[in-house]
Amino acid sequence: MSYQRREVMSYDPVARKKKIFHEIDRGNEWAVETVVDVGPLIECNKAEYAATDERARWGRVGEVWAKVGSIDPVVYFDLVKKGIVDPNDNESLLRWLNDRDNLKWRTRPGNLV
Repeated sequence: MSYQRREVMSYDPVARKKKIFHEIDRGNEWAVETVVDVGPLIECNKAEYAATDERARWGRVGEVWAKVGSIDPVVYFDLVKKGIVDPNDNESLLRWLNDRDNLKWRTRPGNLV
């Protein structure tokens, strides 16, 4: 597939999100791509993860629960779209966060499920 034209449609500097229009096959087909720079969020997650004592309590009734991760909304909704995470089942997200390949989204060590 070769793109005939590629153009930035919008850019949100706060969310660090771009929408890019792609014209394919001389205008007979097109696509809109969403691109997010998640680098700063991942760096923040790494810093929080490193600063958290793994022996710290997770929380209990009457207390604020511990934060375990931060995920960009575009990434989260892509996981939902792919059927990896079910928005009605919190454990599906926790299982995904437990995977070592997804450690960059964690802000706290430990097993989540």
